[in-house]
Amino acid sequence: MRPARASGFRVPAPRSAALVDDSYFPLSPGWKWTYTAAGAGVEHRETIGLREFQGMTAWTVRAWQSTETDALEDVALTYFVEDASGVSLLGTTHADAQDPTATDTLVYAPPVRFAPADMVGTPTITTEGTVRLMVTASDGTVTQDTTIPWSAVGNILPEHVDTPAGGFDAYRISFTAQRSIAFSKGVGIVDLGNGRLLTSVVKPPQ
Repeated sequence: MRPARASGFRVPAPRSAALVDDSYFPLSPGWKWTYTAAGAGVEHRETIGLREFQGMTAWTVRAWQSTETDALEDVALTYFVEDASGVSLLGTTHADAQDPTATDTLVYAPPVRFAPADMVGTPTITTEGTVRLMVTASDGTVTQDTTIPWSAVGNILPEHVDTPAGGFDAYRISFTAQRSIAFSKGVGIVDLGNGRLLTSVVKPPQ
């Protein structure tokens, strides 16, 4: 069974500096963010450009956690597509929790709305569809292939967020009390939720 294609979403093209600076979730290559949370270590994210994922070309974000010795843990890739209404999550790949030599792949059909282009004029975002989980062993064998229904409603409200990197005027998308993300214009995500606050951001050269 092949996952449904994300009809209506365009193949990404290089974005102008003006568009990147105006974005609540910039995706052009070279952006780097670091987040910290009490007792949870350091999390790094960086944009690495366009990659193929499930038959589509998608903007790709690399995420990993580091210990105090800066050892890499749990490297994950997240894939995004966009249309005129904003950015949507297409899927992810990361090491399987039970078998680190295997790879978990999640595919959302249709892609999950992640960051609307118009935060002010979008009080809620609603997504529903399916999410497909595939576990692939190191030899390429698919050991699990499961598809389940998916639905979520997120409320969007303005909020001032204080972080180790400074204070930001942001918009928070809250799906539940435990699942919320805050976006600041021209910066990206300033609060990943669960206490993970922005400690540094590096923008690509203009």
